[in-house]
Amino acid sequence: MTQSVFGVGRKLRACGVVVLGLAWIFVACSSSPRNLGAPSGGEAGESPAAGDGPDAASAGRHSGESGSAGTSISGATSGGGSSAGSFAALGGSGNAGTSSGGSAGQAAVGTLGASCNDKGQCNSGFCIDGVCCDAACTGNCEQCSTMGHCEMPDDDAACGSVACTGSSDCQTYPASLTDHRCKARGTCKSAADCQSTFVAARTPCGADKAHMLCDGAGTCQTPTVPCGTTSACPVSASLGLCCGHSDGGGYAMCSISADSCAPASAQATIPIECNQGLDCATGTICCYHLYKYGSSMRCMPPSQCVSDGSSSSIQMCSPTDPNPCPLGTVCAAADAMFESYMSSYYYCK
Repeated sequence: MTQSVFGVGRKLRACGVVVLGLAWIFVACSSSPRNLGAPSGGEAGESPAAGDGPDAASAGRHSGESGSAGTSISGATSGGGSSAGSFAALGGSGNAGTSSGGSAGQAAVGTLGASCNDKGQCNSGFCIDGVCCDAACTGNCEQCSTMGHCEMPDDDAACGSVACTGSSDCQTYPASLTDHRCKARGTCKSAADCQSTFVAARTPCGADKAHMLCDGAGTCQTPTVPCGTTSACPVSASLGLCCGHSDGGGYAMCSISADSCAPASAQATIPIECNQGLDCATGTICCYHLYKYGSSMRCMPPSQCVSDGSSSSIQMCSPTDPNPCPLGTVCAAADAMFESYMSSYYYCK
């Protein structure tokens, strides 16, 4: 009997091993992969498939744009920002990731260029026109850019109308500046910043418009005429002209007035007020006029510089003038028909 009990016991113990073994097999076979919880910190990119066994139990670092939760099992997920969460081996959800990038195209809260309603929302302490700025940026000719930098605008109505002065016969200024009034960040333009326009060269100017001309660079000047081989004479009503003499072998000298250069005898003197077209106002030319009882070089309209039965007229020129002579003639150096003191002159031949 005892042997039978022991025998049964041994059989039961053996059977128990078999039962326990079958139970373990049943548990192992009935196990199935768990769906791990999604991280709550970022929108997941592509995720690898669920792993089996120990792989599913490993913790993963997950990265992605901050936003709605994505779906991830194991391994790394790629995206635009960066967030990380640690996950439990068997389906535990990780903590929310921390975003370091923010939404694309928008500055992070508090940084330069970020939207704001109050200076306390900006790291810089300056909220200008709804943007976090790097400076107070509230003076004249200052504005904060969308990137948060205080810059100079092209114009600022706060500068008002800038009055311009200083116009002359040869240089003109606008009455005032009503746009483009900023000179530098924080500084409006002044009258000294008004841009002038130069009057064209050979425009009559000054008190003696019969002789004085604009030089094209803002200056009213008196023409100067070569007078002989060693001197030159300024020409104006007050300064006089060059007076040529045909007697005594020919000579020239500066004279205080045209009256003082009046001929004492036929063709004895030649009042010279110009020797080229550049000495004359636009629309007139320098004409060497020879007539029976005298000669002269003066500025006059082309229609008056003509030869007839009682006089001869020659147009004077300069090789530096882009349009010195009428069509069909050339600007040539003075020759034997001119007085010796006119050797440096040119005429249309």
